[in-house]
Amino acid sequence: MPTAPWFKLWNDNDAPTGQDLKGWLFGGAAIRTKFALFDLAPYTKKITGDLFSEDSFFTDATEFWAAQDEAIAARRDAYLAAKWSDVVILERGKQFPQWDFVKASKKDGGRVYIEPTHTGEVRFHEGYVGQSEFRKAQKQARKAEAKDKGTGEQDAPARSPITQTMQSYLDLHRHAVVRLAVLARPADALRLLIAHAVAASGNWSVRPDRQSARADAVGESVQASPAQAAFDTEAKAMRALLAPAFKSARADDEEDGGIAGRGHGDSEITIAIFQRLLKLKNAEVGRIGAFVMAETLASGSAVTDFFGAFAKIETRQHWTPDAVFFDLMKDRASVNTMMADVAGKKTADKTVSAKLKDQRVALADAASNAPAWCPGWMRFPAKGL
Repeated sequence: MPTAPWFKLWNDNDAPTGQDLKGWLFGGAAIRTKFALFDLAPYTKKITGDLFSEDSFFTDATEFWAAQDEAIAARRDAYLAAKWSDVVILERGKQFPQWDFVKASKKDGGRVYIEPTHTGEVRFHEGYVGQSEFRKAQKQARKAEAKDKGTGEQDAPARSPITQTMQSYLDLHRHAVVRLAVLARPADALRLLIAHAVAASGNWSVRPDRQSARADAVGESVQASPAQAAFDTEAKAMRALLAPAFKSARADDEEDGGIAGRGHGDSEITIAIFQRLLKLKNAEVGRIGAFVMAETLASGSAVTDFFGAFAKIETRQHWTPDAVFFDLMKDRASVNTMMADVAGKKTADKTVSAKLKDQRVALADAASNAPAWCPGWMRFPAKGL
């Protein structure tokens, strides 16, 4: 058997030795029953003894970890019910770096860290906060004491599970579906357009939203989305309605562009468009007004979120979670929470200590079988985990 995997575990301070090495050599199947957090009585899979000791072992590691993860999740829930500020379940085999933490009571914001090891043993570290967090809290306490405010220690803000790239993904996809709702409500869009003109908020210079993405994959995902395709189709129709105005003013028509901000500051084009609008029916003018409002709507803005909630948008009518969405998920707890939302808490609990990539694969598989499921981040109004 190659030794490289064992040395990798050694470098991670989690290499099996002694009796535990035997189980690891046989594919990790021989896990001691004494490490089980669950009741062995109803366990139906095979358990075997050892000729050389009084120990007994689980022979099916996959089934063991499904049951063990459920038990870990139950312990997490119990800690949270006991009012611990947070419970962090480490990825299976990842060592808890105790040297980077200091003890802190429950009252002072201490957390519980649960450390599942490859041998099946689970270690519980109660009442810890990070060194940097502890120093920051001490510094804040000293400042408060100096000012005689008596505010005491304050917990550092929790790290958001949404990365900047994921936020870009969410903003642009939510923006895409809200614009379709603006198109479908010309009367409301006209009022929104006037509000923008009066308050000069968002993108009103006037120019189309640039749809800037933080990563090429996010931009490609949005361009390939059904909502973007539907909007591009409407853009071609709007250019066709206004084409006579562009021709009369000798303005170049951009085949792949929108119509907002065209010829900015050019009075000749403005007059030509106005004359063209005078010849159109009210419904056509309303359609153009709705398009301009949708095209200039700022992605990631509070206005986009508000209109999406106002229009009661069902995001899944125009968006399906794709590979980019799942790849951008970097927080195991968020993935596990979404799995519980899609497939139920019991199923999610069975992978609570699995690697992030394995959790993401499981979530994508579960989501593919739930066509109505929509993550809270993509709903209107948006919901946290």
